[in-house]
Parts: sequence; structure tokens; C-alpha cells
Amino acid sequence: MKYAMDRKQILWDTATDLQVIFKEKLSLSQEIIKWWIRHYCRIIELASDSIPEKSRVLDVGLGFGITSVVLSRLGYRVFSTEHPSREYLKDSKFIGYLRKHHVKLLCNELLEGIPFKDNSFSLALLCDVIEHIAPQYVPCIIEESARVLSKDGYLIITTPNICRLECRIRMITGKSPNPKVPVEKYGETLGHVREYSLEEVKAFLHPHFEIIKEAIEPLPVFDNLEGIRKKLSTCLKKRWHSLADEIYILAKKR
Repeated sequence: MKYAMDRKQILWDTATDLQVIFKEKLSLSQEIIKWWIRHYCRIIELASDSIPEKSRVLDVGLGFGITSVVLSRLGYRVFSTEHPSREYLKDSKFIGYLRKHHVKLLCNELLEGIPFKDNSFSLALLCDVIEHIAPQYVPCIIEESARVLSKDGYLIITTPNICRLECRIRMITGKSPNPKVPVEKYGETLGHVREYSLEEVKAFLHPHFEIIKEAIEPLPVFDNLEGIRKKLSTCLKKRWHSLADEIYILAKKR
């Protein structure tokens, strides 16, 4: 229990630090912050319950760095990759913060492969990454993740659930459940290109990984609901997990 509390405190501390660094980019309400903390808690729990401290971890898609920094602060040797066009990689305070917490960052184009040798890591993270990649490239990214993992290494993958309640409502009203086109761009990277169901994600993983744990959990940060409608939506998602927002999978290399 104490270790779980320590993890949560480190998460809160790291999130607070990153909010100070990014100010405008991470100007979020307290409610949204709480939901994101729950999201990252799930990822950290899956990681820390799977591999021992000091293990080598690869975080594919650094983002704002919260997962990498927290895992490093918990005693893991963390390496991260991110596309070099992301604007925040030019922020000296952010880069300094990563170095302070011993996160080793390598900038690369993911579609060209993962720039590490075979069997280099005990755990790889693909957290909220595959929805930003065209579907034809996702199997290659999964294969690359398996390549850099050691024998019996683990992969954690998270991604939005295309079967979530809001997507079903959009379909009923004649709208596409998938992200809007044209796809938004951030530097040379893309916003959400395509989202997936749990079964589709498992199909991507099947050739290289055995599923150990799977879940779909509420993460109501992408909807525009407020008040009683948001509470009702959250209740429905807790009751019927297939309506929930985010897919979480822990898989083991075959």
C-alpha cells in the first residue's frame, strides 16, 4: 500500500513540475488532471508489477514526458524516443528536467524503426501512440517493439477505444466514429489518424505477443459533456466497460 501511495505522490509531483514548465500547453482543469493521473497510475502499475527495479525500459513516444520521468524516479533505467519536429523538444527547461531525472532521449522518425539493438529492454511502452500512425504501419511498429525486447520482455499498449460511448452516439447520428479529416498536424507528426477496438489491438499484437492483462477504462477527457450528462456517461462506462474510453493491454513477448 505504501509503495502504491509513493507512486501516486511521485506522479502528482511530476505532473505539477511539468505544468510549471509548459504552463499554457498544459493548462488543464483539476478534474481533467485527476483523470490523467488515474490514466498514468494504471500504466505505472502495469509496469512496476511486471518488471523489477533497475530494468531497462523504452518509452516509445515521449510526449510531455510524465511516464518516462515517473518510471525513472521509481528506479528504472528509462530510454525515450520522440519525433525531432516536436516543438517542446526545443524547450531547454524540459530537456533539463529530463536530464535531471536521468531520462535518456533519442529523437527519431518512428516509421524508420526503433533505433536500438535486438533484446535491449525488459519493457516497452506504446502509450497513446498507434492512433497517431496510419494503420498499415502499426504492425511494423509492433514488430519493432518485439525486436528490441529481451526474451520474455513485456509491452504495455494504451489507445482510445473506438467503441466508446461517444463514438457510438456519433454513429447513431450519422457521423463517423473516427477522428475528423483532414488530420491535425503537430510539427511533422499527426493527430489521431485512426482509432481501434480492443479486438483490433489484440489482432495487431497476436503474431508477436501473448496478452497477459486487458482492460477498457473510463478516461473522459476527450468529450464535451458537463454536469449530469458527464456523470451519467461515466456511470454507464463503469457499468459496461465496452463503452469506456481507453484500452490498456499488458502483453508478453512470445
